[in-house]
Amino acid sequence: MKTIKKIIIALFIGLLSLAGINAQEYKVSVGPSGKIMVNNLYGEILIEGHSGSELIITVAGLKSAPERADGLRSLYGARNDNTGIGLSVTEENNAFEITGATRQAEDAKYKFLVPNNVSISFDCSSPFADEDIIIKDYSGEIEAKILNGGIEFENLTGPAVLYAINGDVIGTFLTVNQENPISITSVNGDVDVSLPSDTKADLKLSSVNGEIFTDMDIEFDEDEMPRIGGRKVKGKLNGGGVDIHLITINENIYLRKK
Repeated sequence: MKTIKKIIIALFIGLLSLAGINAQEYKVSVGPSGKIMVNNLYGEILIEGHSGSELIITVAGLKSAPERADGLRSLYGARNDNTGIGLSVTEENNAFEITGATRQAEDAKYKFLVPNNVSISFDCSSPFADEDIIIKDYSGEIEAKILNGGIEFENLTGPAVLYAINGDVIGTFLTVNQENPISITSVNGDVDVSLPSDTKADLKLSSVNGEIFTDMDIEFDEDEMPRIGGRKVKGKLNGGGVDIHLITINENIYLRKK
C-alpha cells in the first residue's frame, strides 16, 4: 500500500512537470512570518517548501470555461478568479486567503511552493474535497484538515496539526521542532508516522478501536505504563521534549523509528 502511494505521489509530481508547457503559474511575495490560508479548493494539492520569499502556485489540467461564457464572470463562489488559474487571492497585513473561484479548479492539479518562514493552513473539510493532500520538504508551521481524503507528508519539521476524517495520515519527519506541539489525528484511518531516533518528545498515543505499534524506545513512568489493550499510551522519547499527540478512533497507530 505504501509503495502504491509513493508511486501516486511520483506520478502527480511528474504530471505537473510534464505539463510544464501547459501549466499556468501565479506568484506573490510573502513577508517573513506571513500566513497563508487555503479553503474551498477541491482539486489535487501538493505543498512543497522552499527557501525563497514568494508563494508560487502552479496548476496543470485546468480546463477553460465554456466558450459561451466569454465576457461573463463565474458565480461559482463568493470571490472572482483574480489569478488566472481558477483561484481568488486576497491579502491583508501579510495574511493571504486563497479560495477556489471556478468550477474548473475542482478537477485541476495545484502545486504550492511555499516559503519555509511562513505558516500555512488548508481546510479541505468540504464533502466535495476527496483528493489527498501531499506535503513535502516543508519546515514552517502547517495545519491541514480534510474530510474524505488522506494526508501524506515527507520531511516535515513541525509544528504541524494534521486532521483527517476518512483517510490515513502517513509520513516522515526530517527533524522535530521543539518549540510547538505536533498533533496528528485520523477518525477512520491509520496514523503512520516516522520520527528520527534522537527525537525528544512527550508522547500521547490513543486509539479507541484499534491498536498501537512501535519500534521506538518509549520511556514510561510507573503510573503511565500501558494498560491492558494499549489503547492509550503516555511516555517520553529521549528524556522528553515537545508534545506529540497521535490519535485515531477506528484504526491503528504506527510509530516508527526513521
